Amino acid sequence: MERTYSIQPFNYPYIPTFLSFREGPAIVSAFKKLKCPPDILVVDGAGINHPRIAGIATHIGVALDVPTIGVTKKILCGKGEVPLLPGEANSLIYNDQQVGWLLKSEKRSRQ
Repeated sequence: MERTYSIQPFNYPYIPTFLSFREGPAIVSAFKKLKCPPDILVVDGAGINHPRIAGIATHIGVALDVPTIGVTKKILCGKGEVPLLPGEANSLIYNDQQVGWLLKSEKRSRQ
């Protein structure tokens, strides 16, 4: 297991749904410092569950040419039936396309 980090000044203001322009450069910089980069990334942010179908996870995946999964705590866009039982997952649909899953990971989780 390996850890790295990058501290950089913000060159872009906080604008909702444009997080990749503000935080993406630091994530890419930290990734490039890894001696043994992973084959896949899990990013705390939207992937294709995004109004422009390209959230921070999508941007990072494209910038690094690495398969990337975006994981969020709430739905950025789209609709789906919220699962009730732990382990249950339901499709998240936006503009008639599946853009993710709603997962109930454990009994006390919201989804």
